[in-house]
Amino acid sequence: MTILAIDPGLNTGIALSNGFTHTMRFSTKDDIAASVCRLGHYLKDLSEKYNVEKIIVERPFFPPRCKGAVIDLTNALIFETHRQGYTKQIKRKEYNSMTVRKELLGKGRRSKGQSVKEFDAEIKFNVCQRGFNPANEHEADAAALICAYHKINHCEGLSLTTDAPHNGTKLEKKCKNERNRKF
Repeated sequence: MTILAIDPGLNTGIALSNGFTHTMRFSTKDDIAASVCRLGHYLKDLSEKYNVEKIIVERPFFPPRCKGAVIDLTNALIFETHRQGYTKQIKRKEYNSMTVRKELLGKGRRSKGQSVKEFDAEIKFNVCQRGFNPANEHEADAAALICAYHKINHCEGLSLTTDAPHNGTKLEKKCKNERNRKF
């Protein structure tokens, strides 16, 4: 099973369970429709090339400093990701960042005195230990989604960078911070 993970935003991190990572950069100055179409074409190509069977999206948390255009763009990217999954009948899940960090690091927040840069480096180090090689924190966040998914579904002992992370016989555990998007 190939899993596609998306960390949406101005710098959208993308990861596949085969170890591939990528960043797509968007701007609030661009037409939202153009950005959505660009992401849609890219996701379509990835899903066809790698036979994606599951899409995982990080549910965004918008700090107070975020402006309306950033929120609108991020939500549009999330909806396009779900639309791509829906049209191809790919199962989709959302996890919030707190759940992902708890599963990956054993803690949901930075330690006292730990900078954001240090915390991002800790996430990147942990996903590198699991077979990914992200170029930046956005790709690391997307890879962390796959790692968290594997741990939540009791697949953590198996290689994350194979196309068959588990045999599919284990029922998936529903986490309280997980949500299937239905439209």
